[in-house]
Amino acid sequence: MDDDQSVEQFVKEYEKAFVWNRVVDRYGTNLHRFSYGTIDVELLGRDGRVAFVGLFHSYGGKDGNGHFDELGSGLTYAVDDFGAAKADGAETDGGTVVGDIPSEDSDSHPIENGRFVACFDD
Repeated sequence: MDDDQSVEQFVKEYEKAFVWNRVVDRYGTNLHRFSYGTIDVELLGRDGRVAFVGLFHSYGGKDGNGHFDELGSGLTYAVDDFGAAKADGAETDGGTVVGDIPSEDSDSHPIENGRFVACFDD
């Protein structure tokens, strides 16, 4: 993905769908309400053809046992023409993604310490 806005939009939409699927898998028919919000998404930089994107989001809902939520968590994605990987953690300041590409020894480096989450076909 060459266009910065396209890669940021992909990360926003992919993470929302990822969280939705995880919540539905966990709560199933007991899920009564769900809300998700992307607080910030920023291109952190590029390393060759790989775009690194930080995302800060929150979500919550209600099931038969009460409320659940994840208030403000950050992720770092690495996206190229072949797929995407993500890792927990993104440097944030008051809900705004800040910083640069994480170092390879950082827990938030999606290629070195994350998980592969998407494969793109040509």
